[in-house]
Amino acid sequence: MFVAETDATVVGFGQSKPGEVLAVFVEPDSARRGIGSLLLAKALSDAGAGKGAVRVESTINAVGFYEGHGFRVLGHGTQRRNDVDVPVVIMERHAG
Repeated sequence: MFVAETDATVVGFGQSKPGEVLAVFVEPDSARRGIGSLLLAKALSDAGAGKGAVRVESTINAVGFYEGHGFRVLGHGTQRRNDVDVPVVIMERHAG
């Protein structure tokens, strides 16, 4: 896990493991400033982008962000969080 800071304040975070981006989040007040793109670049590097496909389970509202970074939709599913089923879009980006 890693964070993005502005003026010593955490404004976002990311997390990945080999072959998968687990999270990219930016505080709403800090959105649309390139922070998410920087966090995703770090996550992709750590996940091994360039060595094979990388997957992400995107929230509905982040699909366009990931599509803009070369991911494509593979399917749909749900992820259970705090006793709530959250819809997700399963996406993948190929190396190259």
